[in-house]
Amino acid sequence: MPKLLPDLSDSDLLNIKSSAERCFYAAARAQLPSEWTVLFSTPLIGTTVSGRKYDGEADFVILVAGYGMLVVEVKGGGVTYNPASGAWQSIDRASEKHDIKDPFRQATAEKHQLIQILNNDDRWHKAHQGRLLTGHAVFFADLDRTNFSMGPAGPSEIVGGRQNLLQLRMWVEQVLDFWAGKDTNWVSLKSEGIKAAEQILHGRIEARPLISVQLAAEEVVRIQLSEQQSRVLRGIGSRRRASIAGGAGTGKTLLAMERARQLAETVGNTLLLCYNNLLADYLKTACQNVPRLHTMTYHELCGWRQRETQKQTGRDIIDEAWKNYPRANKSDKFDLILPYALTLSCLATDLRYDAIVIDEGQDFREEYWLPIEWLLKDSDSSYLYVFLDENQSFYTRPKSMPISEQPFVLTFNCRNTKHIHETAYRYFCGVPTESPPGNEGVPIAILAAPSLASQGSAIHSAVVNLISLEGVKPNQIAIVVCGEPQNPYIEAIEKYKLPQNTQWIVRGPAAGHGVRVETVRRYKGLEADIVFLWGIDALSIRDRNETLYVGISRAKSRLILVGAEKACQDLLAEVASPKL
Repeated sequence: MPKLLPDLSDSDLLNIKSSAERCFYAAARAQLPSEWTVLFSTPLIGTTVSGRKYDGEADFVILVAGYGMLVVEVKGGGVTYNPASGAWQSIDRASEKHDIKDPFRQATAEKHQLIQILNNDDRWHKAHQGRLLTGHAVFFADLDRTNFSMGPAGPSEIVGGRQNLLQLRMWVEQVLDFWAGKDTNWVSLKSEGIKAAEQILHGRIEARPLISVQLAAEEVVRIQLSEQQSRVLRGIGSRRRASIAGGAGTGKTLLAMERARQLAETVGNTLLLCYNNLLADYLKTACQNVPRLHTMTYHELCGWRQRETQKQTGRDIIDEAWKNYPRANKSDKFDLILPYALTLSCLATDLRYDAIVIDEGQDFREEYWLPIEWLLKDSDSSYLYVFLDENQSFYTRPKSMPISEQPFVLTFNCRNTKHIHETAYRYFCGVPTESPPGNEGVPIAILAAPSLASQGSAIHSAVVNLISLEGVKPNQIAIVVCGEPQNPYIEAIEKYKLPQNTQWIVRGPAAGHGVRVETVRRYKGLEADIVFLWGIDALSIRDRNETLYVGISRAKSRLILVGAEKACQDLLAEVASPKL
């Protein structure tokens, strides 16, 4: 019996809707040798000639020891093909006809997409040296006679039928012999290559979450990505440039870190950029042991490049930038002077990157993109990936990026419970995001008090109770301030002492130990198990929806709204009302 992924029981097999796929799976399980691997229902993301992306799925991928890889599209019922129009139809048991896609074109597209995915993964190149013999075929499990051609793209040699179910191994080998022909310039697939292909095409894809420095010495938690995220990560692997969009909690930062790690390991020097200082601290911690991966904020990059340029050339590019903009003032430094200086550094030095990955791309201004492109070694072959959520754009509204194609879209929230998800996404504008399955959580709570001082006291009492009586670790709690001005909130909480030598971390570095007190803006991109969202009654009208969306979605399991009773109740009523 071959290795089957997934390995379905007889009862699981009955749940497969297609009887043709059930028959093929059962025949493969009964007849194919143990050194082969059969991948059933392999998901992938494909791209049409026009550039449109689509979800695809290969019915069966057979990894044949001593040969190569065969992609098989399985069809049930009868079939008709009109060579004049190129139209295909299936014929069901009631003799009714239904239009279907060209199965040979489907199989061809799936084969080429899978080859791209393998070729863009370093694990494959380490395991299999040389060209892989690959082929595709279409199997009509309900047809007895298939020894005829179905057009130029469907010669009889790559067509299977019911009679071939009795000698499936022979049929697979005959199809691969057809694809090999007289060509001997391919390397036979060995066990190492089969294992690598299993991991790449049908293995679990995991990415480490943001690593809390407080827990790093005790435990490193790993988060299994959703199947949709796995598809996106595989899909963008075959592209040099791509943007990936998604709402809060859809795993953009995890995917950005994982993609940056892969590129650093397989391509070369890689730059991982973000906008937020606090998020950059976490990314640096998570990626600190990855060779050839440099992690920093955009403005840290500008400063570092300025110092390197002065060291190599003696030029003060910051001073040159100021002279180029004689009317600029101090407020223009970060959004005009530093980006221009970064561009000058690209002209003055040859330090370049093989790949650049950007998280929080929605916060990068128009002026930032030109020097980023110039930092790439080659405009055609270097890699550029941008992860963004346009609903979290506090700092700017990007008009364009150096990526012309439409973004891949993540629509699965893998962070929040259902209650938190539904509350946060009341303030979201974009592609709808699915609720997290099977994780109801608890309703949003309210901690109400009439004044700022009494609210600070109430938060302190609740945090003491969580740490002392409920066993919650300090680093699992965050006080996120959404009210303005923000300093009075911080002053109202930091005077209280916490148990177990715990400290408040007020605008502190990521390496701090204790209960973090941050503004919504600084905490963007991060998360905590329990979040006290403070200042509901003093929200800025200008950024209200955006602030609530970002602040609420920082909570993974528990969200407590803090403010005056009426303001908190009004917010819950607003969330419960139909969205216009």
